[in-house]
Amino acid sequence: MIEMLNKIYWFFSPFVSPEEKRIYKILHSQNPQVEIRSLMQSNIFKLCVYLEYFSKGYKRLNKNNRKQLYRSVDFLRVEFLKFLKESQYDRTNKLRFFELLKDFLHSSKRYEYQESTFLGGMQNPHKLVGDCNQIVTLYVYLWSLIFDVSELKIKLPSNHIVLSYKNTDIEATNGSITKNYSKLPSLDIIELITVNLLDVNDFREKVSQVKPRDTLKISELAFAISSNSEIVRKNLKIAQDNLALLYLKKNNFKQAIALFKLSSNEKMIENACSMAVEFFVAKKKFRKALKYASKNSKLIKFVRSNWVVKLVEKFKFKKAMKVSKGNSELVKFINQSEYKWILEKLPHEFDEKLIIKFQSKIQRAYTLADRLGDKQNKKLLSKLIR
Repeated sequence: MIEMLNKIYWFFSPFVSPEEKRIYKILHSQNPQVEIRSLMQSNIFKLCVYLEYFSKGYKRLNKNNRKQLYRSVDFLRVEFLKFLKESQYDRTNKLRFFELLKDFLHSSKRYEYQESTFLGGMQNPHKLVGDCNQIVTLYVYLWSLIFDVSELKIKLPSNHIVLSYKNTDIEATNGSITKNYSKLPSLDIIELITVNLLDVNDFREKVSQVKPRDTLKISELAFAISSNSEIVRKNLKIAQDNLALLYLKKNNFKQAIALFKLSSNEKMIENACSMAVEFFVAKKKFRKALKYASKNSKLIKFVRSNWVVKLVEKFKFKKAMKVSKGNSELVKFINQSEYKWILEKLPHEFDEKLIIKFQSKIQRAYTLADRLGDKQNKKLLSKLIR
């Protein structure tokens, strides 16, 4: 009975396993670093898959696909341990471990490099696809099957990540030992989680919109676990700007601007406001456009000019005058438009009856003729005023 209830629970649960539920709770923890380190040792792959699903919203990381990913890495674990046994691996020689990793993943063509991808590319254990982040994560996972993950470090060249053990740097994308990054500082392995959290989205993948509060949780987690605030700040700024650009593409200007403000990207705030103004003006939502124009005089003029033109087209001259806010160019345009409209409505010839009938329009036309300096018509209209 209990087993049946458990099956029902996990069927309807948003989580695949108790580990995922534990990771979710860590996102809401006040001191997550100890828990994160523990999960890195027990199964860093599951940790990173769930965090990627939570933070990026990849549709291909749904519940069923995450199950398949976990099965894939379990199969990989069995295959790798079998490979080590057949290779008669001596655990005291830890550098030899990386040579065997190269044979297992690279020489066998089991792994294929693909830039800016996500952990969903690891779904087929016979054809693993990923970029430097994903392959380093996999290296750390396979290392954790035998050794303590805290023995490993990472280095962060520009737009790249390299695994480091003692004084040896490993280029995980091809399994080679490298000396290209000897001058870079070695960072605690927990920074790998931070880098994964703040990595850019795979542009090839469909994503669901991540809730702003979830984005905030991920940012807070990155700050909480990182020992290097400068790296986090730099990566967080990039992540915020990339997410903001995604919102911009979807015309979600409010969220985009909020994220650009978090990253202090003044230029993109200005661009986003301009895009929002143009978008809402095109939709004839002028009040909303004005909100995004804020205190930018050029944007305000652009909104009010278009709004006035639209009102004039509907012959709403009084409202247009209010919208113009006393702008001399707009006021002149409104007066000219109303004047032309009234003159077209007036008869070409008048008798006393028509003079009385059109008296209000005659008086208004006289006022506008005076404002616009039309002395000839003003003189003619003055004779019709009663």
